[in-house]
Amino acid sequence: MSESKHTKGKLVVSSSFLVVTEETCRIVANTQPIGVEGITTTFAEGKANAERIIKCWNSHDALLDACKELLQMTGMGYNEQDDPDRVERAKAAMAEAKKQA
Repeated sequence: MSESKHTKGKLVVSSSFLVVTEETCRIVANTQPIGVEGITTTFAEGKANAERIIKCWNSHDALLDACKELLQMTGMGYNEQDDPDRVERAKAAMAEAKKQA
């Protein structure tokens, strides 16, 4: 994994397919490839991809924190017999989210 750090802050959609930082409008991603042979992304698909990137990016830290809190609560009425692999799946998901961050 790269030693570089990702751009901080919330993202927003600009011009339907550019993903930019909320504060500075710095371009982070372009989901509408132009002039790339063999890639046929429609305008609507590019916009949907931009919106998905933003949803994932902007919710990542809160989701990770919520998972940590839920794991800390496992001693409060958690019934492992309901789903014995639940804690391990949550830990694996958090580890993957941290790795991707």
